[in-house]
Amino acid sequence: MLSTQLLWAFYVKETLLKIADMALLAITFLLSISAGAAKTFAVPEEVQFLQSFGFNTTIIMFYGSYQMLGGLLLIFHKTKIIGALMAATAFMFSSVLILSRADFIFGTVSLVPVIMALTIAFRHWKFMYNQRLNSDKV
Repeated sequence: MLSTQLLWAFYVKETLLKIADMALLAITFLLSISAGAAKTFAVPEEVQFLQSFGFNTTIIMFYGSYQMLGGLLLIFHKTKIIGALMAATAFMFSSVLILSRADFIFGTVSLVPVIMALTIAFRHWKFMYNQRLNSDKV
């Protein structure tokens, strides 16, 4: 009876973790794509903000494309870590710019996507590492 309850609790925990991972991935994907699209398609507020730091439209479009590529790479299993790290660096760059304007509340909130992307990278790296360990034992 106790072992059945433990197995059920383990199953529920693993299922909830998978759902949380998928939600984290979906939210980070959408944030990365939308933030990159805002830069790539030259949303006036985004362009004005970045131009105030001396960026020209070519650099802004490249930055937006980089952020969108990071989001797209999150979809594929083999490129998930690279995509998460690309998204994290793009989000971190934006956060640093926001914080440099002394907007500490929005700057602090904008660090949340950085943490989300780094969490995806770490959890996927841990998953890949554990798989490699298990395949070496066989």
